[in-house]
This record gives sequence, structure tokens and C-alpha cells, in this order.
Amino acid sequence: MFTNLADMANKRGLTSRHAQAVGRAVARLHSESAAGEPNDQGVPRCVPVDLVLGLDAERWASASRAELEVWSLLHGDRPLCRSLLEFAAGERQLEPVPLHGDLRLENIHLTGEGDVVTELHSSGSGDPARDLGRFLGDIVYWALLSIIKDVDGTFSMDVDFDDRDIIERGFLQLQDRSEVMVEFWSSYIDNLTLPAARLDLHGWTNGVAVRTVSWAGWHMFERMLAENTYRNRLLSIYRCIAGISRGLLLSPRDYRDTLGLVQL
Repeated sequence: MFTNLADMANKRGLTSRHAQAVGRAVARLHSESAAGEPNDQGVPRCVPVDLVLGLDAERWASASRAELEVWSLLHGDRPLCRSLLEFAAGERQLEPVPLHGDLRLENIHLTGEGDVVTELHSSGSGDPARDLGRFLGDIVYWALLSIIKDVDGTFSMDVDFDDRDIIERGFLQLQDRSEVMVEFWSSYIDNLTLPAARLDLHGWTNGVAVRTVSWAGWHMFERMLAENTYRNRLLSIYRCIAGISRGLLLSPRDYRDTLGLVQL
């Protein structure tokens, strides 16, 4: 019998035990020797630089109104665009490792024995922070979306809150999940086997942690775009998510602890 982590997160049943199992599995994958150059097996670039610079006519015409609102939040924010371009430029600053490539909660299953089962659709080699940031970014994303969850556990997209209410509720949701994020990171570090070229564990993990925060921020933007493909209006909850994503991308060092990336 398999347990899907997205289902568990939706029911607020994602536990430290689940996080430890995923952290352990990702560490073992990243500890393998990477063959070839970064992105050599189809892993896409971290940020589509051309879209950060602007949408072409075809992309603009095919986008929903809600999607265009997300893009306008990004394109109208020079500091954010600059941070995204710097993030993209630093994609190869870390030694590549084997990657899952798309480590979202819905792609992860646990067996009754606690083993991790997942499909490797986007596997390849590259920035280790990609996997870590996608996983943690997904936890934050679904935690914030749970603010608009109905009593039966389904998401009500008709519910809208004011900004203050969203911030207060969002803070409580993140507090609820802080232990899960810490346990994921701790398990990852505890089970990571670094080759001789990366014996400076402290220096290496600091670099990975900072890029993980940025990856989480960008992952949340990608999630928003996908979720709003067919919507005509961008709800306040997504504007809140965009604001948090912005903070992660502009000041990744300041948000390490928020995502559980504590100094070990």
C-alpha cells in the first residue's frame, strides 16, 4: 500500500517521519556520482530567462487573465527580475549531482515500510538545491493554500480574504509545518555522503541552503502559473503567495530558518 505525500499534506497528515524518509532518499540520490555535465539529461533550466524578460505575443495571447496577472507582478518588479536573473546565472555554481528533477509532493509515495517510491520523469544531473527547493517550496505552497480549505478538506476558490487575514493565517500554517521542514533537511544532511572534492560540509551546505530558498521561491511562482491557467481572476491568496515567493528570491539568506534549513 502506498501513501501519497500530496494527499497527506492536504489532510494535514504530513509528519516528521515522512519528511525524514524523503530527506534520506534524496541524500542517497545526491550522493551518487553524477555522469556528464549539468542538465545533460533533459533537466530544464531553473528559470526561463526569456519569459522573465517578457512574454512574446503568442504566449501573451494564449495566457489566461489570472496568468497575466502573475506575470505582471513579476515583470513590474525590477528587483525581483534582477534576483531571478542572478539566480539563473548561478545555476552551475555548485557541483552537479544526480537529480530527481521534479520533487513535488504528488510525485512522492511512501510504502508501509517507509520506503520512498517515485517516478523519475525529469531526472538528470544538476543543482542539488533544485530537488530540495521544490520539496520545501511545495510544503509552503500547500500550507498557504490550506487557508482557503473547506471543512471537508477541499479547496474553495470562491473564498477570498483580506491581506492581513491571509498573512496571519499563513504564519500559523508555516509554524505548523516547521518541524517537518527541519526534519527533512536534517535527514538529508545526516545521510549525505560527500566525495573528497566536497569535504567542506559546512561550506557546501551553506551554498546549497541559500539556493534551496531561491528554488523554493521560484517553484511557488511556477505553481501559481500552473494553477491559474484557466482562471479569469487572481485570488488574494495567490497574491500573498507571490509576496512570500518574492521575499525568498530577494533575500534567501534571511529565510533559511523559515524553511527549516537550520545550521547543523
